[in-house]
Amino acid sequence: MKTKALIFVFTLTVSINLIFAQDINDNITANQVIERYITVIGGRDSLENVKDKTTFLSGTVSGIDVGIVIYQKLPGKIIKEINAGAVNQVIKYDGEKAIMSVGKNIRSLTGSALDGLKYEAMLDFILKLDDLKIELKLLDKEKVYNKDAYKVEFKFTSGKVWKLFYDVESGLKVKSSKTINSPQGSFAQTTYYDNYKSVNGVKYPFSIKQTIGPQTLDFKVSSIKINAGLKDDKFKIE
Repeated sequence: MKTKALIFVFTLTVSINLIFAQDINDNITANQVIERYITVIGGRDSLENVKDKTTFLSGTVSGIDVGIVIYQKLPGKIIKEINAGAVNQVIKYDGEKAIMSVGKNIRSLTGSALDGLKYEAMLDFILKLDDLKIELKLLDKEKVYNKDAYKVEFKFTSGKVWKLFYDVESGLKVKSSKTINSPQGSFAQTTYYDNYKSVNGVKYPFSIKQTIGPQTLDFKVSSIKINAGLKDDKFKIE
């Protein structure tokens, strides 16, 4: 049961992007931090060219080997397949509704769980902040990996708040924090991103460490496939 709870609340924040090719200074705005991020990870054209993405990860949770495959497809579909020992879990979102299955047990996801999947499924999330009416606010700098990082608050129309941290020197996203609501309760989730590599012209983090409450999950990305031709039928919910 403990393993199921850990897996359920584990979510992978999809990589975000931006543009601004200026020297960094203390007068930088939240929008400029985001635009610079888009530029350093590949630019808008490269990001807009990503139509589908498949990510393969592996790690351990409470001493149990865990394998995760995440499928994403425009305009906003996602599947997360999680295998942990004898537990096989699938979370599927078709752009409107979502389900979670553990073995033969299937249930619909609603409320904040459904809302979170909506944004996680969007490969072009960072390019649509204005359309989504997300308010940005630049907060104080913080140290991440012993280096200065800009902390940007993302406030959604629902009132939900995410905080994302961008390295002052490189412009890359290095940390995110949010509150996750699940049937097991609310959890503070902090995710660290490192070891960026370029795949089809876009940089993605290949090392992801996540803390959920007192638990720490350390995952490595083994590979990422871009534009593999994922079919809509794969995301269909009966």
